[in-house]
Amino acid sequence: MTLNVVVFGADGIVLASDTRLVINSKNRSTGHWVEIETFLSDNCRKVYPIPSHGMGICLRGELSINGVSITPHIEQFIQLESAISPRTVSETAGRILEYFTKLPTIPNLSLFLAGYNDNKTQSIYEIMVNNNEIKKIKDRDNIDFFGITYGGSVDILDLLFQHPSSIPWALFRIQDLIDFAVFSIRTTIQAIHFQERLKSTGGNIDILVIQPGIIWSETKFVL
Repeated sequence: MTLNVVVFGADGIVLASDTRLVINSKNRSTGHWVEIETFLSDNCRKVYPIPSHGMGICLRGELSINGVSITPHIEQFIQLESAISPRTVSETAGRILEYFTKLPTIPNLSLFLAGYNDNKTQSIYEIMVNNNEIKKIKDRDNIDFFGITYGGSVDILDLLFQHPSSIPWALFRIQDLIDFAVFSIRTTIQAIHFQERLKSTGGNIDILVIQPGIIWSETKFVL
């Protein structure tokens, strides 16, 4: 399973994800869909910028629709957004949900959307398409709240971050936020390596950095 991480501090927001794609195959004897340890790719893109709005998304869940990559849908949505005036993060979250729930086949897809509003305040939302639900992580009403949120293969991080208040998030500079996001995903990948379980989190680590008026990305290689 994918691991998405969003780390946010006073200096900016970092979205990160692994790049492994695991396919679901049908068991020939039972005819049921089962998740098997078949790696289709370690180069699956799950983090995307929305440059026109100063926002970004990272996604997990079904990354294909009817056997076709979900990437063209993501790119089409970003292109549609570029033709309109920048919206608040909350409004953009609603438009993402509307876009995917109007598709002929609604994917079992979850996304984190993060970015800055026009008044330079941070907002972060989790969008669960199949449940037709939007969850607020951070909005303009709690501007001094900093920390981490994550989704997907979360059991390792749940053990690590039992006391997240002990971490001085507000003091983190942008490189600290990047390092913490990479640490979170790399630790999960390395822990899963030693466990008797599906190695469904892996590959490289894609990073998207968002600051007011600035958005850039890079890939970290897992050693």
